[in-house]
Amino acid sequence: MKRHAVFTVACLSSLITVGLSLPSSASTKPFSKQSASKILTVSAAAVEAEGSTRVTSLETFSNGTNWSSVLDSAPHTSTQTGHGSGGRELVLVIGSQVFIYGNETYYLSATGLEKAKYVDRWVELTSTSSLYHSNQSGELLKSLAQSVFQLSNSKNDGLVKYRGHEVIKISGQLPTSSAAPGSPQTVYISDVAPYLPVAYTLRVSSDDEAIKATATFSKWGEKVSVAAPTTFITAS
Repeated sequence: MKRHAVFTVACLSSLITVGLSLPSSASTKPFSKQSASKILTVSAAAVEAEGSTRVTSLETFSNGTNWSSVLDSAPHTSTQTGHGSGGRELVLVIGSQVFIYGNETYYLSATGLEKAKYVDRWVELTSTSSLYHSNQSGELLKSLAQSVFQLSNSKNDGLVKYRGHEVIKISGQLPTSSAAPGSPQTVYISDVAPYLPVAYTLRVSSDDEAIKATATFSKWGEKVSVAAPTTFITAS
């Protein structure tokens, strides 16, 4: 999930299934009682160990508009579809290649590319494009995990109910290295091994806009198949 380049959207060996081992102190302290930083570290490693995930997200803007997206992310490939307020996009990442396909509304609101030339066509982005790096790295699995779990001032808020499931709530802020430093983010992590994330929420505010985002995880370990378009133009 990464609209307006805001969300740019990451091993220990196993006791159970994919397996991560518990932290060394877990024999005397339940996992949910570990420090926030340790829980985040273990869960981030679990994400990478799974090899792929689906992230379904909804961004709500202060002007009342929404942007929905579905990202299937793997270590070297990803595919993301997004739509909202008449805009539509599809982004494919295959190694170092990035392809986008968008309609006119998408180009008017979310890119700096010349809309008349690129609307409703497959476009390959070169590394000099302002859109390239947020897509090429930001949607792949390791970068996704980093964006979810690298929180500053993280706090373990204990076990809570999230959509009917008991999870560990970890709150914090996006780090200074992010596109929206200091923005509050909450991650909900399963208390059952291998301690994968269930969802996260994020709020970003600026002088002229506020965004609330919610993302949920599913389809762990499923194959992500991405094929390059046969016909495309290139944009820098």
